[in-house]
Amino acid sequence: MKKKLVYGTILTLVICAAWLFRNTHAPVGGRESPRAVSSKQSQYMPPLPPPPQTDDEVSEILARYPPPPNGYPTPDGTPPSYLAWEQMLNPVRGPGRNRTREEVGAKLKRGVKAKFNLRVLDSMRTPVPDVDVDVQFIAWENNTSHQATSDGDGLCSFEGVTMAYVLIKATKDGYYTTKYQHYFDVAMAPYNCVKDGRWQPWDATLELVLKEKRNPAALYVKYRRGIVLPKKGVPYGFDFAVGDLVEPDGRGKVADLIFTYTAENRSIQECNRELRVQTVNGGGLIRDKRDKWSELQSSYTAPEAGYEPEIVFRLIQIPGKIVEDSKLKLTEYLLFETYSRGEQPCVGKIYGEMLFGETYQNPDGGSTGFLYFFNPVPGDRRIESDPDRNLFGRSSANIERLP
Repeated sequence: MKKKLVYGTILTLVICAAWLFRNTHAPVGGRESPRAVSSKQSQYMPPLPPPPQTDDEVSEILARYPPPPNGYPTPDGTPPSYLAWEQMLNPVRGPGRNRTREEVGAKLKRGVKAKFNLRVLDSMRTPVPDVDVDVQFIAWENNTSHQATSDGDGLCSFEGVTMAYVLIKATKDGYYTTKYQHYFDVAMAPYNCVKDGRWQPWDATLELVLKEKRNPAALYVKYRRGIVLPKKGVPYGFDFAVGDLVEPDGRGKVADLIFTYTAENRSIQECNRELRVQTVNGGGLIRDKRDKWSELQSSYTAPEAGYEPEIVFRLIQIPGKIVEDSKLKLTEYLLFETYSRGEQPCVGKIYGEMLFGETYQNPDGGSTGFLYFFNPVPGDRRIESDPDRNLFGRSSANIERLP
């Protein structure tokens, strides 16, 4: 009886082992089993396709899962998945095939056909004719450049070959230059982005805004680095017409904005830092996004309403983790309205990135720095700057452009 029980147990174990071996090593559908995808990865991507066997399949996979421009993973962490790209680069074996990295790379460099129309509009959404448009179709090899001029309806068309995206530059006298990047794989999110060897949607119409120059004003424009705030917790006035703290801490005469820096530093990796920005005699501040594609990255004028009396930027860090980082980022700007120079408000804008912290030279206080545009005329709400009339006496051309 005991022998039968032992033999039965052994037979059961052998059957289970054979079943496990078959399901973890056997090919699926005559091909190698695809790499397993973790549950975390599966939230962001569909199951990987089987390894390609023909040239058409390779082209389809390469287009559907384009590689990131500077290696993987992609900068924003979204598909296409680096696992899919890695699968394509590894040798792919099929009936009579042994596809190599070189073969796949050659397909990638050739790219996929793309065709689109471009409609150029001004800030009021009126079509703009006679705009010079340059489009670069980006591939790993042999980028191609195409030029066209918009017609009476603001339209022009382009066709070329690209691995995933195009660079667009639109220029016209009396307008601010716009530089734009269009990604075909993002537009179709990205698993239905190629059909019949073409980027989808084929022959679609894109819209591009070319801001007109309206009435640029003479402003104080300066990139002010290393503004030293001598003591923590003490408010300091800043004079935008001078570009310095007010007396006795600097050369300024009129406090247009107030900056207060506080910090609690337990160690290099553990801190709680804060920069508080306030206006004078009323007014306020608005935090907004920069238009990163246009040469004019802000609004034309400061709004009449919507201001907050103060804004606080914070950096809270513990060992191994940043809990909060609410500083003014490179993609943002700060609009301000201050009654520092009369009964009517003066307006201006501060472009991020606005950094703040301590320096070795001044451990008891703090420092900050920023690029600003200030209109000193009370009641004039223009913040569109004339680069040839910088009130500091030097040209500010191209200063608005993001790096």
